[in-house]
Amino acid sequence: MFLAQVIVDAIVRKDGSNEIVGMGTVTLPDLENTVEEVKGLGIGTHEHVIQNLFNSMTLQLKFTGISKNINLGAGKILNLVIQASTGGIETDTHEMEEKKIEISCKGHVKKRTGGELGRGSKNEPEIEIALSYYKLEIDGEVSAEIDVFNRIATVDGEDVYQKTKSILS
Repeated sequence: MFLAQVIVDAIVRKDGSNEIVGMGTVTLPDLENTVEEVKGLGIGTHEHVIQNLFNSMTLQLKFTGISKNINLGAGKILNLVIQASTGGIETDTHEMEEKKIEISCKGHVKKRTGGELGRGSKNEPEIEIALSYYKLEIDGEVSAEIDVFNRIATVDGEDVYQKTKSILS
């Protein structure tokens, strides 16, 4: 079994081919199910977790400094592909291994943070992207895929929208 330990390296591309230079880190979105509080006579209060509906997703890009590379296109859809190599240990053999992680996402710039200015200090501007599509593949297998507009919801490799689709068909 592969025990992931570190991100060896990563690259971020706009429109699948144009590398965005000057990336510091990427913060991946939380996949948080929508919850509705239900209460009534004889049942008390509990939270109903809707398994195929998710709250808004955001992706955070942190840059090493201010440059034209952070101009990602105001008002335009962003199509990003993030590829990473994760390093770890194969527990059966104790050998070091690397596995591929690929993230595909689409969205619009939601927020731009200018970072800090100070003599001899890092600047680190950030861009927050509101996502409408997110797909995470680990070693070639889909782990998560959320498409807000097309009724696609896969979590932990399982299609959590399938039952609802079959009921509605």
